[in-house]
Amino acid sequence: MMYKKSDFLQSVACSGGVKVIFHSFFGLGMYLENHSANALNSFSTSRALSEERYIPPELLQEFVRRGFLVQAGKPEREEIVSQYGVLSPEAISGLCLNMATGCNFRCHHCIHFAGSDLNGRPLKPGRMSFETARSAMDWVASGLLENGQTRMDLNFGGGEPLLNWRAMEKTLKYAHQHLQPRLDVHFSINTNASLMTSQMARALKKYNVRVIASLDGAKTGNDLVRRTKSGRPTFDLVQTGFARLAAAGTPVRAVHVILSSENFDSLGDTFIQYLAQRKMLSITLEPDLTDRLKQPVSSLVNKIMNLKKAAREKGISITGYWERPFARIIRPEADLTPHFCRAMGGKTIDVMPDGSLYSCSYTDLKLGNLWQFAGKGPPSLLTNTPRFRAMLDSQRIGQIDQCRGCELEGVCGGGCYATTAHALKKKDDRIIAYRCDFYRQVTRQLLLDAMDQKMAA
Repeated sequence: MMYKKSDFLQSVACSGGVKVIFHSFFGLGMYLENHSANALNSFSTSRALSEERYIPPELLQEFVRRGFLVQAGKPEREEIVSQYGVLSPEAISGLCLNMATGCNFRCHHCIHFAGSDLNGRPLKPGRMSFETARSAMDWVASGLLENGQTRMDLNFGGGEPLLNWRAMEKTLKYAHQHLQPRLDVHFSINTNASLMTSQMARALKKYNVRVIASLDGAKTGNDLVRRTKSGRPTFDLVQTGFARLAAAGTPVRAVHVILSSENFDSLGDTFIQYLAQRKMLSITLEPDLTDRLKQPVSSLVNKIMNLKKAAREKGISITGYWERPFARIIRPEADLTPHFCRAMGGKTIDVMPDGSLYSCSYTDLKLGNLWQFAGKGPPSLLTNTPRFRAMLDSQRIGQIDQCRGCELEGVCGGGCYATTAHALKKKDDRIIAYRCDFYRQVTRQLLLDAMDQKMAA
C-alpha cells in the first residue's frame, strides 16, 4: 500500500531542532526532532511504509493514525469533511437568559450594543419577565430529560442582568426548587458588578452562582473605555461590587477583559498585579470582536503572550476564543467538533426579553421566538426547523468557503461568527482578515510557548 504526506499537514519550527507538526483539521500535534520531521516530508511523493529505514515502524503507524500519512490516490478532503458528523438535534444544554437589554454602562467596545445594529435584533430596551424565563428553562429542561442528559448550564446575561434583579431572583429560586432535583444546573452571571447590593451578593452565594465580572484594566485603563451612561468612570463602582461579593463569601475569581485600541497600552503588569492581589484565578481576554484594532496583528499577539506569561507567574490563567485552535492541536485525540463554538453547533440558545431566540445574541442569527415552541414540545421542534439546520450547515467545518486552505481550517472552524456578522454589516472584509491573521499568528506563538515550557520542566 502506498502512502503520501497529507495535504493538510502544517509545521512550526521551534528551537533546538524541533518542529511542531499538526493537521489542519484534526490537530493532533506532535513535537518531532528534525530527522523524524524530514522522514515525514520524504512522503511528499508516494511511498510504501516499508521503504522508510530511518524511523521506527511504530512511529510511521502513529503518523497514519493521526492522518499525517494517508493512502495515495484517495480524495483526502472529501473523506476528512465527511467525518464531521451531524449533531444530535436535541443536544441543547446551555441557556442564556438575557434579563435586560439595557445597561447602566456605555462601554466604547460593547458587543451587546454593537449587536443591536445587526439585522433582526430587537432594538427597544426591555426586561425579561419571570414567566418568560420560567418557560425557557422548562423548555430546555424537557429536551435534556427526554434525552437522558443531566447537566444544564444557565447563564444570566444582557445588557446588565442586575437591572432586572427581581425577576432574576425569582428565576434562581424556581430553578433551584423545580429543576435542581432533576438536573445538575450550573448557574453563572455576566455582570459589570456596579449594581451589586449586599442582598444580591448573598443570594448569588446561596444559589452558588458563578460570577464573571467585566473589567478592562486597572483604574486608568478601565476608565478609558468603561463609562456610565452619564460619562462617569466606573472602576470604583465595580470595586464596591467586588467588595460586597467578597463580604457575602462569593468573591470574584474570574474577570472578562476586552482588549481594544483605547486600553491597549494600559493593560500590563500593573493590571496583572492588581488581579493577583485580589486572588483572581482566571481571565478571559478577548480583542474587540466587532472591528480591527489600530495596532498591527503582531503587536496584538505580543501583547497577549506577554500578559499570559505575566499572569502565569502569578498563578492566573488567561484564555480566550483565540486559544481554541491551539487547544484542539494539542489534544491527544482528533477533535471532530464540527463547529467553532457551542452556539454555532446548536448546543446553546440565547433568549431575549421578548422571547426572540438566537444561537448567540451577539449575531444576527435569529432562529424564531420562544412562544412558537415552549409548551408545544421539546427543543427538537426548533432544532429540526430549516432555519436552524441552515445555521448549522453554514458554519460546519469544511463548508466555509473563506476558510478553505487555511492552515487552521478545521481546528479553528471559522472563528467567532460575531466577527463575521459585524464585518458583513460594515461591508469590511478587512475585519475578518485581521481576525484570521490573528488566530494564525497567536496559535503559532502558543505552540512555541508550550514547547518552551516543556523544555523548562
